[in-house]
Amino acid sequence: MHLSLMELLLIFVGGVLILGIQFYLSTRKNRFMGLLFPIVSFGYSIYMFLKSDFFSDMTFSMKAYMFIAQNIPALVLLVIYFICRWNMKKRREKGAV
Repeated sequence: MHLSLMELLLIFVGGVLILGIQFYLSTRKNRFMGLLFPIVSFGYSIYMFLKSDFFSDMTFSMKAYMFIAQNIPALVLLVIYFICRWNMKKRREKGAV
């Protein structure tokens, strides 16, 4: 199945939009808002892993690979979150000194 140029553009714009929202939420005072997307992404990967048990033709290694591959976006979002929180902490400490 090949993706058209319009579909690729929508995927790219959607990814940039999600990353932008993640940066915005990660820099808010409420620290739990920045964890919203990583938790949703991780929950979705758990859901898909549990749903894969219904497919008997998948080996455990295929399921494990699928689980790891689906958690890459959650890891990227968590890295963004921790970098933003670390920068906020440094700015706060610099302003307090």
